[in-house]
Amino acid sequence: MIHSGKGILMDHLRTGRFGRITKNIIYNGFEEHLDVILGDSMEYIRMGKKEKAGYIRSVIERMERYMGKDNVKKVMSDCGRQCCGKSWTDFIDGIHCASKDINDFFELLNIEEKNYCTEFVFLQENNMIVIERSRCLCGLVEKARYKHENRNYCEFSTEHFREFLGKVFTVEDILLKQ
Repeated sequence: MIHSGKGILMDHLRTGRFGRITKNIIYNGFEEHLDVILGDSMEYIRMGKKEKAGYIRSVIERMERYMGKDNVKKVMSDCGRQCCGKSWTDFIDGIHCASKDINDFFELLNIEEKNYCTEFVFLQENNMIVIERSRCLCGLVEKARYKHENRNYCEFSTEHFREFLGKVFTVEDILLKQ
């Protein structure tokens, strides 16, 4: 806790993957809601993986209540873009450089992505890439024993893939189906 002349201000987790959420809530102008959304966030560090997944679910629900669904989508999108760092973009760029053509690219990408339970299907006639993931890989919720019914959480992944694929393609739109 932090003391100020006005009383006690709560401390909020600002490090690691979780810290991206805190920082993006602030960046998007919702700092006044931090205490009600993330007042207990310092406990996150001591939680087990399953408990963390449930906690993230409750944070998203609180964000929606105090910020609105559209603003949650914006915060989670910003987090997803930041999550796709240099190691991910170097990874896809390396595959792209090693490929003979677009079909070879997707074949090599799928070999590498098999470990991540992810498959890319290129629909050449539509100039579209379909991404199928058999499980969530996000380090914040990967041990969840339930589906995240809240689609706003998955905006994190859509923007991660926008950055990832944007390294080698022009990405016009990403649509989350399920």
